[in-house]
Amino acid sequence: MESPMQKMLPPDLYEDVVELEKAFSMEKLQTMTNSEIPTWKGFRFPPHFTPELVQFAYDNWSLKEEDVLLASFPKTGTNWMITTLRRLLYNEEELDLVKDLPMSLTLLEAGGGEIGLNIARSSTYLTYRLPINRRIISTHMPAELINLEKIKENYAKVVCMMRNPKDQLVSWYHFSQKLFGKNQTMGEMVNNGWEKFFNIAVNGNLPSGTLPGEWYPHHLLSWYKHKDHKNFYFVYYEDLKKDFNKELCNLAEFLGVEITEKQASKIEEKCSFGNMKQDISSYSNNAKMFQAANLRKGEVGDWKNYFTVAQSELVDQKIKECLGSTDVTFTYCL
Repeated sequence: MESPMQKMLPPDLYEDVVELEKAFSMEKLQTMTNSEIPTWKGFRFPPHFTPELVQFAYDNWSLKEEDVLLASFPKTGTNWMITTLRRLLYNEEELDLVKDLPMSLTLLEAGGGEIGLNIARSSTYLTYRLPINRRIISTHMPAELINLEKIKENYAKVVCMMRNPKDQLVSWYHFSQKLFGKNQTMGEMVNNGWEKFFNIAVNGNLPSGTLPGEWYPHHLLSWYKHKDHKNFYFVYYEDLKKDFNKELCNLAEFLGVEITEKQASKIEEKCSFGNMKQDISSYSNNAKMFQAANLRKGEVGDWKNYFTVAQSELVDQKIKECLGSTDVTFTYCL
């Protein structure tokens, strides 16, 4: 039986996508043992990062009008928002296709090494030739490493996810173990208990697309500087939890999508945490592995099961130091 990719993609593009999936897979990430930490323009990244590919993207790539860039730090609701955006923008046939695609065609910096770079140079990378009207690309990189001028000039939309840093840290702790536990350098950072991970992360020593000494709030600040641009939209994870339907309608208006109450209710149901977990089986094998690793609890306030009082106070202090001059206000409990 043909897969959605086989049905919808031209044969040459299908072959490229299959090769790209082999080059960047969950299994490869989990079994990477190299100790080198890639850097680009001073920013430090996890071992799978390909600086040459991101440099190529910065110089040569941009979204088109009405395409969507989802900007987020790891474990701030990326997966939830991607699912929501797809439900807003794609029909069922397109949904089946994007569920089948490798991570390298949905995450900007997930390039698959030299194979991904070669595909980028031949203009098939980053979904340029996919049979969908509006592309959705996500990134965990800071705003400084994205050519935002091109994106603004082309009237693309930028959606930025925000989540309280305490829940983000706990989710990041568990996810990092799944992804990097066998890596020599990263393993020493993520395998030795919560306290050590916490100290490494909040002191900016965990390679995560940030400069040395920086972490999540610095990444968020890089994007928040653009909050007044008409094509930028910021949404809190916790606001989605409190009133998904309201936030969905606001997001739809920003994207220029008209939805009925019935459609909004259906999207809310499909994007619930329970339904997203049940839906894992509908993804392709590799995407299924990423989806399963991404979905843990999806709660607000789980940080209370891990944080000491001193750790909570330290995060509060660091958030104030970095974001105190902004109007960013996190919700830590619902």
